[in-house]
Amino acid sequence: MAPVSQVEQDVKTDPEYQYSDSSIAEAFQTMPQIKPPIKISIYNAGQTVSHIAGDLDALTGVRNTTYITPGLIDFVKPAGSPSERRNLYGYRRTIRSMDLRALAAQSHSDVILYIEPFHEVRTGANALAVTYAGILPMFFVPGNSVEVTSTVDVYLIDVRNGFIYSSYRNQTRAEKRFVKIGHRKHTDELIERNNSVLLQSVVGELERVLKNESYFVSTE
Repeated sequence: MAPVSQVEQDVKTDPEYQYSDSSIAEAFQTMPQIKPPIKISIYNAGQTVSHIAGDLDALTGVRNTTYITPGLIDFVKPAGSPSERRNLYGYRRTIRSMDLRALAAQSHSDVILYIEPFHEVRTGANALAVTYAGILPMFFVPGNSVEVTSTVDVYLIDVRNGFIYSSYRNQTRAEKRFVKIGHRKHTDELIERNNSVLLQSVVGELERVLKNESYFVSTE
C-alpha cells in the first residue's frame, strides 16, 4: 500500500523554489515562531486513517488540533490546477509544503504535523502448505503466513516560516504465521495494529518536542 500523497516542490517551474546561496543563508536564519499553547494542523499523506487528534489534544502545550483533508485541498485549489496523477497504485495526490502552510494558516494553526505511513505486505507458505497438493485443502488449511512491515515518516513544521521542529521515522512489524489463502482480513488487522503502534510513537515524539523550551518564543 503505497502513500497516496506527497509534498512536492517543483524547482523546475516555480521561481519560489529556485534555491541560491542567499536563500540557503536565509533558511539558516529561520527561528521558531510558536508560543504555547499551540494549535496543530494534521496532514495524513497515507492511505491508513490517523485517529490521533484526541491524543494530541491531551498533551500539555497543545490548545487544539484540526485536520487538513484531501477534500479541503480540492476545495481550495485553483480551478484547472492538477492535484492528482496516475501511478501504479492509482491516484497519487501531490501538494507543496507552501500549500500546506497556507491551508494551516487559514485555521490559525501554529504548526503542521505531516504524517506519511507506508505498509509493505509479504506473504509466504508455512509447513502446512504441503497439504495444498489437493485443491480442496487450500481453502480450509492455514498454509500461508502474512507479514506487514509498517513505516511512518513525520515532520513538524512551523506554519509561519517553515522551520522544521522534528523529522522523525519509525518502523514496526507484525506477523501471522498460519492463515488461509483469503488472508485480506488478517492483513488489515496487522496494518491496523501497526498503525496504532506508530501513531502512539508520533504522539511521543510530539510530546518530546514540546518539552524543548528553546523552540518557544519568549513570552517575557
